[in-house]
Amino acid sequence: MPFVRPEQDNEAFLARCKASEGKHVCIDCSLHGTSTLEELEAILEGGYCKHFTPEWWKAQGWKRNWGDAAVMGWPLLEILRKADMEKGYCEFLILCPQLRRPITIRCKDPYAWGGY
Repeated sequence: MPFVRPEQDNEAFLARCKASEGKHVCIDCSLHGTSTLEELEAILEGGYCKHFTPEWWKAQGWKRNWGDAAVMGWPLLEILRKADMEKGYCEFLILCPQLRRPITIRCKDPYAWGGY
């Protein structure tokens, strides 16, 4: 029997698991509810949840094709970048559906191009 968080009922949890079958869905969508059940059901067989698509992250302020060190091999691997000059750092977002969720690496240099 899968683990059920106290605030989730078993039926809703199993519905989320069933809606995720055969799809590339991150752990946040399948277990923690960052996508609705309807969003999960709308993903086509073999498709990707929003957290594994570079377009969704681009809409959140991340940059694709940001320089020579950019990796643009989605859906196998993509690395996006976001710099915050005021706070003095940049972040790299690694999208790889073979992992359980997207990974963020923070670098202290806002001008870093290959800090990952």
